[in-house]
Amino acid sequence: KSGKGAAMGAAASTGEGPGPEDGYVHHVYLAATEIIRVAGMRGYHTSVIVDSHEYFFDSIGILEAPPLFSHTLEQQAEGQSQACQASASDEDGEVSDGPVKKRNTVVTPMGYSSQSGRQLVAALQQHFERGTYDVFYKNCNTFTDCALYYLTKTRLPGSYTRIERLVTATKTVSIGLLNVIFKTYLENATGVEVEGDIYTPNPLSSDFSVDGLIRQLEGESDSESSSSTDGDEESDEEPSLATRLSAAFSSTKLRGESP
Repeated sequence: KSGKGAAMGAAASTGEGPGPEDGYVHHVYLAATEIIRVAGMRGYHTSVIVDSHEYFFDSIGILEAPPLFSHTLEQQAEGQSQACQASASDEDGEVSDGPVKKRNTVVTPMGYSSQSGRQLVAALQQHFERGTYDVFYKNCNTFTDCALYYLTKTRLPGSYTRIERLVTATKTVSIGLLNVIFKTYLENATGVEVEGDIYTPNPLSSDFSVDGLIRQLEGESDSESSSSTDGDEESDEEPSLATRLSAAFSSTKLRGESP
């Protein structure tokens, strides 16, 4: 019901834009944790922190919790608060596939917003309902992307969504290969045969579009919003996911052989 100006936070992510003196009193942060590596690509869990509350999306909808709640895992090492000051740049060198055992959460200041966390939930809740979660098509990163744009008119960096973008771009072929790879990995790791597909697309999220929702929030349905891949210069030159997954599947690690 709000107009264009009221619907969006319109804050800057660099500290050069509106601040508390302009009525933008809510601090916004991006939290990201690397959780898996597949075919040489990193997969992340992300969320947004507004003031003293974290907001994230999962199978039961949008959740509010204390900061970094969704990033806290049992196997996380102590002293994670120190990781909040680390940079978000990737390390150089070879990336091995599988779950990431030592997980560091990176928190990046994104500026200020005129909208509160509760206003964020009210604006996005109907678009991120219970039961609509999909690990590739509508996940935590999808929500974070929309939330950042609602609050600060910035987008989630493309480096955090590389796996999802490649999967959704190649669809059926990628999904089939992903199921083969994940099943093989789990069987090698547990010694137990896995029956059926590990991943099945959620039909409730098949028509969801991040860019479409952002255009709707912004009130500019006939103008194209900026791509979430801005600054990700490698994305257009990357091999297709089918190629990368095929290479990964043929690797000795996924076959359970010794190097």
